Amino acid sequence: IELIKRDAASTHPHIDLGKLVMMGHSMGGITAVEACTRFEELKLCVTLDPYYFPLHDFIEEMDDYWLKQPTLVIRSEKWAQSITEYNYN
Repeated sequence: IELIKRDAASTHPHIDLGKLVMMGHSMGGITAVEACTRFEELKLCVTLDPYYFPLHDFIEEMDDYWLKQPTLVIRSEKWAQSITEYNYN
């Protein structure tokens, strides 16, 4: 985060570095969620069809995993149907 702020400040001084957003799709979507759990500097999380299966059990077991940032999750209908059919066992 500090590297992003330093580089952006020198190359794009008009960007408000106090309002950083993390966004990702699929594996990038769950990466966005994970980044937002670790960095309070990120003020918003946007995730499109997050692929959370590798972290599902980990997330379910942690009481303090929840995001503090506002979060927008966008999932496609087809993907949502496949999630309900997925067997975790």
